[in-house]
Amino acid sequence: IPKDATSVYISTDSRAPIQAMYKKKDVKGMQLIFSSEYLHSKAAQNYSNHKTDIPKIRELSNSLDKKLITDLSEEEKVISVASHLPIRHGSSDNKGETGVGLVSLRKKHVQLMGGTAKLDFIGKSKIPQSYISTNPRVIEILKDKLEGKGDNDRVFDTTQAKNNAYLKKATGSRTAHVHNFRHEAATKAAEKSVEEFNNAGESMTLVEAQKVIGKTAAEVLGHKKETKKDSGIYQVDSSTTWDH
Repeated sequence: IPKDATSVYISTDSRAPIQAMYKKKDVKGMQLIFSSEYLHSKAAQNYSNHKTDIPKIRELSNSLDKKLITDLSEEEKVISVASHLPIRHGSSDNKGETGVGLVSLRKKHVQLMGGTAKLDFIGKSKIPQSYISTNPRVIEILKDKLEGKGDNDRVFDTTQAKNNAYLKKATGSRTAHVHNFRHEAATKAAEKSVEEFNNAGESMTLVEAQKVIGKTAAEVLGHKKETKKDSGIYQVDSSTTWDH
């Protein structure tokens, strides 16, 4: 509990899901502290849902890739791009300066060079993000969406809520979520990392393995932290990625 917290409430039951709650200056609403048991069970449930939903959303994205671009709805275009690029979805309310995600992407963030698309923007926590794609479907959709737009115009005219609603209806799963695509990308990267050092006959402790696998997944997701103030140098922060 932070030293500057106010209105602090602490549970008398060590087994309660919420162990404490408090208010913090300039932060809206009550801040909650959950028990480790609750967080573990929630993570296990999320992983179980993820494993169930991934085949469904992958089947959906494959079917969307086969549709004519003129037949795609705005939500389907976003989901198609998300299925090929592990970009944080973000919020449509974002102004396009920092904390940018897929649904708050502006034309100025996208460069199309022949058969390559390059996306550069300032993401969550003011971390610079850069993605490159040569996927024909991604190029086709971005080219279509950029036509006739100004530098500060949003690329996609939809919201995370609309995209999730479409995804749930199309897959028939109440737990399907656009974040599943990023989780799948991280999981694939982690599995590939495990396979590579197993094939190489590497021997390491569980903690060492977690760091290696976490670093690989972090690179895919663009999880980085600044290591030297004002230097513009960033390193992968694997500690925040292992849960994926």
